[in-house]
Amino acid sequence: MHFQLLGPLELVDHGRPLSLSGIKQRATLGFLLLHVNSVVATSQLLKALWPDGMPPTGRKMLQNAVSGLRGILSAGGDGPDSPVLLTHAPGYLLRVDPEQVDLSRFHHLVNSGRADLAAGSWQQAARTLREALALWRGPVLADLVEHGVDWPELAAVRNTRLTALEDCVEAEFAAGRHGEVINELETWVEVEPLRERLCGQLMRALYHCGRQVDALGVYRRTRTRLIDELGLDPGRELQDLERAILNQEPLLPLPQSRDKVVQPRPPRVAGYGAAYGVSDQPAPRLLVPPVPPPGGTGPEPLVPAVVPVGGGSANTAVPAAELKRVSAVLVLTRFDRDVGEAPPEDVERVLRGVATVVREEVEHAGGLIGGRVASLWMAVFGSVRSCEDDAARAVRTALATRERLGAEGALSDGMRALTVTVAVATGEALVRPAGEYAHRVPEVTGGVLDRCLRLLAHVSPGEVRVCGETRKISEPLVAYDGEHDPVRGSRVLAGRPPQAEPGSTGPFVNRDRELGVLLGVLDQVARRSGPHLVTVLGEAGVGKSRLIAEFERAVAKGVESPRLLVGRTPRFGQRSALAALVEGFRPYVGVTEDDPDEVVAEKLATAVRGLAGAGSRASWLLSHLRFLFGLDGVPHGQRVATESFLAWGQFLEEVSGPSPLVVVIEDLQWAADCLLDFVDYVTAEASFPLLVVITARPELLDRRHSWGGGKARANTITLDPLSDDDATRLLTLLCVRQGIPVHDQHESADDVTAAFRAVIAYIGGNPLFTVAYAKMLRENGPVVLRRFRENGDWSLARPDGSFLPLPPLVQRITAAMIDSLPPSSKAVLLDAAVLGENVCETAVVAVGDGAVTDVPRALQYLERRELLRRARGSEPGVVGYTFRYPLIRDVAYRSIPRSARAEKHQRVAEWLEGLPGQHSQALAYHYRCAAEPEATGTAPAAEPAPHCSPSVPRQRSGLEVIRFGPAENAWR
Repeated sequence: MHFQLLGPLELVDHGRPLSLSGIKQRATLGFLLLHVNSVVATSQLLKALWPDGMPPTGRKMLQNAVSGLRGILSAGGDGPDSPVLLTHAPGYLLRVDPEQVDLSRFHHLVNSGRADLAAGSWQQAARTLREALALWRGPVLADLVEHGVDWPELAAVRNTRLTALEDCVEAEFAAGRHGEVINELETWVEVEPLRERLCGQLMRALYHCGRQVDALGVYRRTRTRLIDELGLDPGRELQDLERAILNQEPLLPLPQSRDKVVQPRPPRVAGYGAAYGVSDQPAPRLLVPPVPPPGGTGPEPLVPAVVPVGGGSANTAVPAAELKRVSAVLVLTRFDRDVGEAPPEDVERVLRGVATVVREEVEHAGGLIGGRVASLWMAVFGSVRSCEDDAARAVRTALATRERLGAEGALSDGMRALTVTVAVATGEALVRPAGEYAHRVPEVTGGVLDRCLRLLAHVSPGEVRVCGETRKISEPLVAYDGEHDPVRGSRVLAGRPPQAEPGSTGPFVNRDRELGVLLGVLDQVARRSGPHLVTVLGEAGVGKSRLIAEFERAVAKGVESPRLLVGRTPRFGQRSALAALVEGFRPYVGVTEDDPDEVVAEKLATAVRGLAGAGSRASWLLSHLRFLFGLDGVPHGQRVATESFLAWGQFLEEVSGPSPLVVVIEDLQWAADCLLDFVDYVTAEASFPLLVVITARPELLDRRHSWGGGKARANTITLDPLSDDDATRLLTLLCVRQGIPVHDQHESADDVTAAFRAVIAYIGGNPLFTVAYAKMLRENGPVVLRRFRENGDWSLARPDGSFLPLPPLVQRITAAMIDSLPPSSKAVLLDAAVLGENVCETAVVAVGDGAVTDVPRALQYLERRELLRRARGSEPGVVGYTFRYPLIRDVAYRSIPRSARAEKHQRVAEWLEGLPGQHSQALAYHYRCAAEPEATGTAPAAEPAPHCSPSVPRQRSGLEVIRFGPAENAWR
């Protein structure tokens, strides 16, 4: 039995709510729960029930309420842990296991979180305090408060909640997550405008994210409220904070987590390793113990410990500057008349509303606000973490922002309406940490911003226009008007619904075994009448969605096809933590995504009555389904009651029918913890034939290391890239289907196959990459074969001899995969890209100058993620690695800025000089790259593609030769 008072008072027994009769009985239980396991005097209870004077029958009414509560509690059994209400002079004692009361659980978690905070374990403190705050379902004893209850104990509990929230924010700050808590702080400051600590935290968060104007606005509003309502000025701490912001002073630096183990920077080691074909002593490993992420034993610390290059004390890792492809959005608003004479407060109020709209839409879609000048706002997508759909989300955000700002009367507030113009441009930019605030808002520079500004000058009021690159990338998801204008760009019409992945249009190659496993498991589920979980793991583009589509087609052809619930987890743009489950439930309740809440509520009630009748069980199911669909105004947090899991599971059982029910959830790696918990729960507890198939990228195992483990009925299907033969066959079939002309005076069927094999050897057997490459061949017109003098291999080129570009989709997906790595592993991968084809631990340490303290562990993690693979023939004690595909190395290398690239080449050259033996070729290459960084610069997308260059010298006379540089820079 569980007692819930952090919200409306509820008494739950085995997942089912128990009804309480009358407000006095509910108030009696609520007051006793506020003093659980303590004696409450009868006089104290009577005064709480009737603060304005007890009626003559008040004592009898209390006795009746106590008697009724005892009857309800006795229904839960009489075990040693069962709750009991005792008569204990001078009143009553409610004896309950503290774990059964959400308020007691809340206090326990808060105390634990504060202990972690005091110990310097920021990540653990934030998680524990978040778990405590997630117990709240609304105001404490909300139903009693609605009837006029206003006990002093309620104010104390509310203050404890606010203090826990403030402590949680401090932990988030210490962990470097200022931007993530801004929206939450803004909401609470609106509710508690006189709470100075909350206001100060919001000011700090805004200032750390480069929004000093907004931070000062918070101070002004807080000061005005304090003076108007209390006649007081803000406290000294808030005044000092305002002064620091006005003077552009750096705030306190992030503290170092005390549970990180940091070693001094290791000296350069004169160990070379067999990865370079040189016999030498085994390289010593860095003696830094692994630091698992809090709450698990995973392969990578969430905040890795690093040592600055110049030595000294360690600090939290800050990523170095990188070259990234970003999408910039500029939003310009103008009043339709001169407002120079208008009261500044009115202008500021309207512009503040504009800022709120822009910020909400940008952050909702996963972008960052880069700054504001007057009424011009800039947002950037892809600056912190690259995603393959950055450009499409930028354009959709521009449309959503225009629609909200252009809504009639939305922001007028006594002034004339605004005109809105929006421009979007995509291109390469240099992204570097913005000084002290590197953990959240980076500095973005490059020609893409100038291009966006120039484009904005040609945008008419009410329009959204984009550059040519943005249009090319986003066209599958966005509709445009007419042909592209090089000067005025392309005018955006509207967004399009998501289309099938390009990979689904190609032949289904060599996935029959995996399809057979899915169909076999479905047959098992039907025969055993129980649940089963199948996890399909694989990197982006490897064919997870295509496998699911083929599975659905095969199931539909059966004699008794089972019901399917299909949902996809959104990466951004969904405020519901359970969006994938909602999407799967919609078809069975007749709800569309555009239905207003009142229509959703009506359809949901009708569907539940049709399944479960009109009794108490139907009401119970409906209440939890309303929560799932977000109809009760309670946001989905990271913690959802097990009772809701039980209700959703019973709803699945109701809709399943006689045949097995198949639930498909795609992209589970982006799901909130509550959805992961529900999948884990329902696949363990369901008592009807249920097959749950989820697709996910390997990042899921970083979050849940034992996912699927320990279940008797669980399978994991890992989709590997296609073999070279299968991928070559797929590329050939696509080219034949699309009629791609391949001609040359030397051409033959074997030569064409050899050229296709060269392509596959470079990009790997990713089916989506293969489809994208075939599409690029079609768009580039006739291609010819070209033979390289050094090794006699054939490859593809344009008729003029220039090499074909790398498909943009391939570039974006690979960059996104690299950006998904934990910081230290990503840093090691970039350092390895400078080395060449072969990589060993001591070489990576030399390139990075000891910035990553546990290089061996990072290399092992990269091997598990299949970005690197073990090199054969390494000497004992030395572990060598090679890049799994040259594409990965070249994309990583291109992201390193020229200056940083030159420094890394210089370090490698100096390290090579200290090794025994002759390495003249390697030394010459690295010194040349260090002296002439332009020679190793990133080529534009239309320049020679790396896969067409024989940059990997072959083994000669049994000796392994170093691959010198990225493919675009190698000799031909």
